Amino acid sequence: MPKEFDRKSSDSKRPTEDDTGGPPVNRPLQQSPETLALNYNWIGQFQSQHSDYSFVKNEEIPWTDLKVDLFEARVALVTTVGVHLKDQKPFSISPGEITPELSQFNFREKGDPSLRLIPASVDVSELWIAHPYLDVSGVEEDVNVVFPLKRLQELEEENVIGEIATQHISFMGYVPNPVDLELSAKDAVEHLRQDQVDLVVLTPGEVLSHQSMVVIQRAIEAAGIATISIALCRDVVESVGTPRSVHYGFPFGFTLGEPNDQAVQLRILKDTLRSLEDIDQPGTIVDLPYEWV
Repeated sequence: MPKEFDRKSSDSKRPTEDDTGGPPVNRPLQQSPETLALNYNWIGQFQSQHSDYSFVKNEEIPWTDLKVDLFEARVALVTTVGVHLKDQKPFSISPGEITPELSQFNFREKGDPSLRLIPASVDVSELWIAHPYLDVSGVEEDVNVVFPLKRLQELEEENVIGEIATQHISFMGYVPNPVDLELSAKDAVEHLRQDQVDLVVLTPGEVLSHQSMVVIQRAIEAAGIATISIALCRDVVESVGTPRSVHYGFPFGFTLGEPNDQAVQLRILKDTLRSLEDIDQPGTIVDLPYEWV
């Protein structure tokens, strides 16, 4: 497949009356505009609320080459936004008593490190998220903004990828102690192996969910499955030691743009997948030229 492709930041915008045929969307975001800057200090911002908390810092980075061409690859989604089927048990941020260690860092919840399996055949209207620190106003309209299952199916139809996996995996990434994720990450790896997955695309929730996402990503990569993650917090994924990531400044809860904007969602997902073809060094983070207007 060609390695050169066009990326236009102008494609990523909030809709206007001319775009949609109706009045502009007036959705107040929970984030201030400065947090969308590419060099925003997310680690510092988080530590201002949780003093003395240290994000994971890894220098050694696991690495697995994609063993097939992208147009032949079997691809799965893994997310830390707390997606679940409406008939599954929702994630809980407080499944047990918080430890004294977490209390001293000003955490009130210990998080939920469990996972949920999401079948590819699911009607996306049957999906919901349980994440207490995420803006869900976009997800209420279109879950593909954080969990682009429908977009991945369309890329299969376009022969951009070989096929989508039969099941996908969801975590709720607000887990202050990343060690708690170890068992669930191993379970995720086993499910991906059983599904003969070649490539995993990971999507994040809020700040702490980026740390969880890369902890899981590293476990998958170390197990021999290639990965690429989408990052909205560049400094967090760099610290934790992402094998490969793309990065741009969109709000939490709108990872792939506006709800129901199929064109931009597809473009971002294509750019993410094709960036993987160009990355040949562990720890590479590609800044995609998308801006939230």
